[in-house]
Amino acid sequence: MPKYFELEVSLRSIRPRIWRRFLLPTTATFGQLHTAIQDSGGWLDYHLHVFRPTIAGDDLCGTPGEDPWDGAKIRDSKRMRLTQWFMEDEPDLKQKCVYLYDFGDGWELDVVLKRDLALDERWARKLAKGARNFPPEDSGGPWRYPAWLELRAKNSKSLTRDDKERLAWLGDWQPDDWQLPAAQTAFDRATPATRLRVVK
Repeated sequence: MPKYFELEVSLRSIRPRIWRRFLLPTTATFGQLHTAIQDSGGWLDYHLHVFRPTIAGDDLCGTPGEDPWDGAKIRDSKRMRLTQWFMEDEPDLKQKCVYLYDFGDGWELDVVLKRDLALDERWARKLAKGARNFPPEDSGGPWRYPAWLELRAKNSKSLTRDDKERLAWLGDWQPDDWQLPAAQTAFDRATPATRLRVVK
């Protein structure tokens, strides 16, 4: 019977909360977790990422290469399995980590293992729940996010030329129009082997 980790990710320093909860096989790697976070949030994997035990902790894994801050080698997240950090059936041990993405914008996400479970169904991954749209790529990080919300809420008659240009850059992004069924269809569909290997 296939076994899964139910994981919840949420953006730090953002209110109202933006989050996703999904299932990944317990055999998955941190690279597959990275892809699941990107795809569930609508990001495009343009930037570097790392996973850490805590914000101030040492890197567990991430985009392979050198840490831009201290030059230490970063382990490839595709080569580290979730079970090398998250502990199955051990509720008091290693149930969380932090995901950092785009070191310029500085997005920080909490990753929490909610539970592990065995199911008859066999999936590469499955989206279960969530709320609100992730901010767009390259939008300036959590400190710029309130300004985007304020801009979206402005009356069209009070928009300046700069406001209109910024809105054009945002495109059709709306913070509150995230819909679970549509997101599940996109996330749960058969995934190319280059993106996420189906567990056999």
